Amino acid sequence: MATILIADDDPAYLQAFEAGMTAMGHHVVTASGGKSVGQIITRNLPPIDIVFLDFIMPGGGGVSSLHVIKQLRPTLPVIIISGHVAALDSPIFLEGMALADDKLAKTAPLAFLHAIVQQFTSGSER
Repeated sequence: MATILIADDDPAYLQAFEAGMTAMGHHVVTASGGKSVGQIITRNLPPIDIVFLDFIMPGGGGVSSLHVIKQLRPTLPVIIISGHVAALDSPIFLEGMALADDKLAKTAPLAFLHAIVQQFTSGSER
């Protein structure tokens, strides 16, 4: 199964996402803000296989964190998540998040999130 980094400033969402992915057999690492994302990517063992990154967070939002991740590991899949569904299609979002591999509303069901993990990590090499 995959090692997943979930970065989100909503503690309830972070906990629910972590619990769901753990129940499905994944190893989950969490970050409650953007500042620690780069450190986690470079130091975590086993290596992170996929990142779910909140678009709006204190301590470094999704845009800056996405660019740090892609600078450190250009091929690491990064999925942007947001509770602000309208923002996902805004021109500013689309430009700032151009490096993201996908974007999802936080209301996406757990089974769909699991399918995304499988889609982006099947056959991945650590």
